[in-house]
Formats: sequence, structure tokens, C-alpha cells
Amino acid sequence: FYLGISYLATGYFFSSGQTSGFHAAGNVLAFFIPLGVSGAFYFSSQMIKKEKAAKALGISIVLLVFLYYAAFQVKAFKDVKKSGGINPYPASSQVILDWFKKENRTDAIVMIHMPNTFNYYTNLKMVQIPTNDPVSSIEKAIEYYNCEYLVLTGNTPSIFAGLYSGAEKIHGFNLVYEKELPYTIPVVGGGNKIKIYKIEKDKLEKRNAE
Repeated sequence: FYLGISYLATGYFFSSGQTSGFHAAGNVLAFFIPLGVSGAFYFSSQMIKKEKAAKALGISIVLLVFLYYAAFQVKAFKDVKKSGGINPYPASSQVILDWFKKENRTDAIVMIHMPNTFNYYTNLKMVQIPTNDPVSSIEKAIEYYNCEYLVLTGNTPSIFAGLYSGAEKIHGFNLVYEKELPYTIPVVGGGNKIKIYKIEKDKLEKRNAE
């Protein structure tokens, strides 16, 4: 019963910023919350021998974690309000989808950060950009999944931060579309621009051969 209620609660609260029912990784918290709470009290009992003080510490840890996530949700709603009521998740996803529709390439396989979120709103075939990997590893993923486009929504992953900011160019990634948005895309390292690059595999192969 507890797990069922927790699943529904976390699914609602962690998805509310996306306006998408129960589409959120936060759902799995229902299965980790009992472990986390008991773990916090066990940790406290090991740190402090006095029972009352240990319970107080355990409660404090649990409350701090709860307040952290609550503050995250408050920030999400403030971002929506700041952007004039625009929900950035579906709005930014629509920008991406519109471009692929215009180019008649909705069948293309796209490499992007947090593909689960953008796939939910666009239904495009998407692959996660390998995080904290060198370009050579990313190129292997591109070849394996036959990715044709790279979409950047911010400075994550850091390997493409310079490409996103325009400070550098990477041979084989040709910028074909760029749009500045009136809000910050709410992903890790999110920026206020969407950049779409055509992956020129022949140039990637040529560079690797050199």
C-alpha cells in the first residue's frame, strides 16, 4: 500500500513540471524512499549512540532531502512563470520536431541529451549522447546507432560545451539549424538555444584516418 501511494505521489509531483501525468524518473523513488529513510536512521544510529539524538538526526536528513526536491519543483514552476507561462519541456521539444518535419526527416535517428524527455514529446528516434566520454567514443555510438543528427540543448555533456557556445568547431558536425529561446531548457546544463548539427560521417572517418 505504501509503495503504491508513493509511486502515484512521486509520479505526480515529479511530472507536474512536464504536464505529462506520470512520465518521470521520479517514479522509481517510490521503491527507494523506504530504503532511504531506513538508511538515514541506521546511519544516524551509527553516528550517535543516544537514541533520541539519533532519531532527530535521521529525521533531519530525511527532511533535508525532501526540501531539496521540493525546492527543485518550486524552481521549475518559477521558470515556467518567468517564461510567460510557456512550459519549456513541450515548447522546446516542439521546436525540434518542427524542424525535422520541415526537412521531412522525422525518420532520422537523433543523438541528444536526455532523449527520454524529448522523445516523449516528439516521438523522434533518439539516442543519449554518451556523457563524459571523448569524441572518439561518441563517434562509435554514432556509427553503432546510425545517428544522422546531433541536437544540443545546453552545455551538457561537457565535451560539446564549446561547440554549443560557438567557441569551437568539431570536424564532422555541421550546424544546420539554430534558434534562441525566451527561456532556459530545463535539462542538466540546459541553455536557451537549440542547435541541430548534421553528422557528416565521411568527414568523421576522414579525420580519424588522419
